[in-house]
Amino acid sequence: MARDIERCFLLLPGVGSVKQQRLFSAGVSSWQEFRSEKGLEALVPKVMSFDKWKRCCKLLDYAEEKLLLGDSSFFAGVLPRDEHWRLYEPFREETIFLDIETTGASRYDRINMIGISDGADVRTMLRGFNMDEELFLSQVKKAKLLVTFNGASFDIPFLKRSFPKAKHFIERIPHIDLRHLCARAGLKGGLKNIEREVGITRKNRTVERIFGGDPLLLWRTFIASGDDYYLQLLIEYNEEDTLNLRPLLEHCIRVLREK
Repeated sequence: MARDIERCFLLLPGVGSVKQQRLFSAGVSSWQEFRSEKGLEALVPKVMSFDKWKRCCKLLDYAEEKLLLGDSSFFAGVLPRDEHWRLYEPFREETIFLDIETTGASRYDRINMIGISDGADVRTMLRGFNMDEELFLSQVKKAKLLVTFNGASFDIPFLKRSFPKAKHFIERIPHIDLRHLCARAGLKGGLKNIEREVGITRKNRTVERIFGGDPLLLWRTFIASGDDYYLQLLIEYNEEDTLNLRPLLEHCIRVLREK
């Protein structure tokens, strides 16, 4: 059975959503079918010329080779960003989920905490303790796919400013921003509201009850009091933010597959 990425033709030159739908309507729904005798008969000359079909076949051969080699960066350059979710299936084991907490939202603010997860466990980096550019770089270098919530406008710009050495690697990794993917799956609003809508429950509700779900207020309380209790609350809050990205991504993928 073809994987999600192998059912997408938007990486081909001159193929947008309308042209892709024409391919589907012609009975061609996978890379394998496109390159087969069935694809040739269905597409040439009704949908494209023979020469264009041959060029596209070569590009799909190349894309398949890149998949086998585990080269996700190739797809970051040819696949529309809102289709990066299709890369989760082949690169699931090398996907990292990221969430940061900051001192504020302006470009002059700083990162307080970074949660990095493989979907099962979380590694927490804390400013003033173990937040280190080389440590962060070592995590990013291993990744083939990056998942955030609202990361395109928040987490990623902060990370690139804070860790210049990692900028090149971050930009080469395909990135799934779940805020936009959730909208395509019919889920809108903040992360906590979306979690509730899809049935993801949080173990620790203290931050929502006492601090209104505001991690910055919790950080300031820790700084003012010096009480490690508040720091531990913030770490747990960030861990849940990070860990919940995986089930949310997998929910969105199930919805999009049915569309």
